[in-house]
Parts: sequence; structure tokens; C-alpha cells
Amino acid sequence: MNFVLAAGGTGGHMVPAHALAAELRSRGHGVLLITDDRGARFPGLFDGVPVHILPAGRIGGGPIGWLKAARSILKGRAEADNLVSIYAALSDKTKAEVLKEFGGGQFSTFKTALADLAVAKLSPIADEMKRLTADPAHIDAVLADGSDRAGAIASETMNAVKDIVGFIRH
Repeated sequence: MNFVLAAGGTGGHMVPAHALAAELRSRGHGVLLITDDRGARFPGLFDGVPVHILPAGRIGGGPIGWLKAARSILKGRAEADNLVSIYAALSDKTKAEVLKEFGGGQFSTFKTALADLAVAKLSPIADEMKRLTADPAHIDAVLADGSDRAGAIASETMNAVKDIVGFIRH
């Protein structure tokens, strides 16, 4: 089994992550560390462990500082930018409005809000799918109607093509 550990660049996070990584590796598990550039500077803690460095920034300095830090973080974090874009689309807000709303907070708070919003927006679609799949006769009727209408349109088009090309109609 493989594990991904995420630890910030301070000793209070890196040393416990190192201890956990060592224990997991001693039990035969694979370990990958995700950290920021500060965490990558701790010598000898994660020898033999692949390390992925994510750009990070300090969030502080009021709303302007939050936006600057968020832009800095998002510049190197396509996955975070993608999540912000999804939240913006589902909430009918701009990315800047989403960053202003969640800037300065924990990313876990944002992810929870995104999950709640996605469920609220997408559950009606899932409910409708359940309703439709529970009635196969209705689906068959809709498909048959669509087929009949498409056939009528295609028949007119094919007759026009046959006339232009000079084919005899049957």
C-alpha cells in the first residue's frame, strides 16, 4: 500500500511526518511526501522518499494580502485553481470573489464548503437520474419519439439529396 504525507515546512510538522514515514516504510509501504520549499530544506529527514514540492505562500496582511498570497499559491497549484474554478461555477461567483470569501482561512474549510455546494447543486440531477432509470418504459417512449422525429427529418433530407444527385426515389 502507498501513502501520501503532506507536511508544512516547520519542524513541528516535518519531524512527526518523518517518524510516520519511517514507520510506514519499515512495514513495507510506499511513501510520498508533499511539502513546501521550507520543508524540502530539512536535511536527512526523508532520504529515499520521493518529495513533491508545492509552491506555498503566507496568508496574512488583510484582504489585499490574502488575495496576493492566494494568487501566488494558485499560480503553482493547478489543482487548487481547478477547485476554485469549480466552486466559482457552482456558486455563480468569480474566482476573485471565491478567493476573497475563503482567503485567510484553512483550505480544509474551503474543501468542505465545495463538497457541500457540489452536493447541493448536483443531487437534484442524481435524483432525476434515479427517477428516470426507475421507469424504463418512459425512457423507451422518449427514445422512440426521438427516433420518429429524427427519421422524419432525415427522410426529407435524403429525398432532397436523391433529387439533387438524380437518384430515383422508392
